[in-house]
Amino acid sequence: MLTIPIFNSKREVMGVMQLLNKPRFDFDEKDLEILTFLANYVSGSLELVLMLEDKVLS
Repeated sequence: MLTIPIFNSKREVMGVMQLLNKPRFDFDEKDLEILTFLANYVSGSLELVLMLEDKVLS
């Protein structure tokens, strides 16, 4: 299992991403790099959606 936090721009945890299974081998550093990249990408998207949601609802 591989778990990584999703941080916002203030370095507060917004959520987590988790990989549970990998066929044939254990998770390695490359898997961690990829998951970290994806978590950073998701973080930016989530923060943008939350800002837009606040703007629309106010």
